[in-house]
Amino acid sequence: MEFRHVAYVSSFLRDREAERGHTAPHRYVISRGIDFPLAPDVDRLRAQPPTFFLACRIDESKGLHNVVTAAGLLRRKRPELAWKIEFAGASFIPTYRDRLEALIDSEGVRDRVSFPGQLTRPEVTARMKSAAAFIFSSVYGEPFSSTIIESMACGTPLIGADDGSILEVVEPGVSALVYPRNEPAALAALMERVLDDPAHAQRVAAAGVETIRARYTIDRILDLTEGTFAAVLADHAARTPSTLVTA
Repeated sequence: MEFRHVAYVSSFLRDREAERGHTAPHRYVISRGIDFPLAPDVDRLRAQPPTFFLACRIDESKGLHNVVTAAGLLRRKRPELAWKIEFAGASFIPTYRDRLEALIDSEGVRDRVSFPGQLTRPEVTARMKSAAAFIFSSVYGEPFSSTIIESMACGTPLIGADDGSILEVVEPGVSALVYPRNEPAALAALMERVLDDPAHAQRVAAAGVETIRARYTIDRILDLTEGTFAAVLADHAARTPSTLVTA
């Protein structure tokens, strides 16, 4: 089946589908948006010890093993630093969870890592707001991760793998801290910087909030959606013979 109009959630997905031969005469990008109040108070008190928070499936494609490896590197380099990691999400692949648990033990970070399980959306938002940073560690090329914009909207520094659509959302080093995917040492260095330089982390968080305000509020996304519908209807009208009968 061929479509004349196709909307994608990101330019990354649009371009990937074009490489696969899926091109339509009219293509649009309509991202997801934020439907809760932004949190610009980036200097708020946060959880102690500082927490690196993740909310995703407990799945290999999410790159959680890289986070655990980074945690081990950070602990060995800076044993005096206090911090913890929370992996919130459901586990559907027991073999990966088993491997992850074994890696936690081998990296010596059992006392730093917890799995609070599947949380409600309000619970996720609350933990994002209290975290020292949110980590997006996916390694499979996500079309558009809602947690990227949600953590930025919460006024929390984002540490993200350069995977999928993230680079069309953030400016590395300005509105997010970005590392090469599958490079735990680079991730560990960014985690260390968040802990060592809270002022810089706050600047990144503030820039993240402004990025959401400018481009990803629900009102902005609704405007894009309405504009796309208008373009589709206009194209349809131009290609449809008039049925108006005049006397």
